[in-house]
Amino acid sequence: MAIVYTLYLGKEILLPIAPALVLKLLLQPAMRFLHERLRLPGALAALLLIIAVFGAITASAFPFFFPPSA
Repeated sequence: MAIVYTLYLGKEILLPIAPALVLKLLLQPAMRFLHERLRLPGALAALLLIIAVFGAITASAFPFFFPPSA
């Protein structure tokens, strides 16, 4: 019962951390590839990954907001 209560009180902190950890684990191989294999600086590799993630989200959401005309 105490664990559930603690999680309830800490949801403002834990909810943003959980997706951040998932994204870190998913994007870590791509970051390693860009940084170590392609020899890009870490900041540039991270910026490219952020742009790619937001671009993918935008591209997948675009048809919902602007459906093709029939």
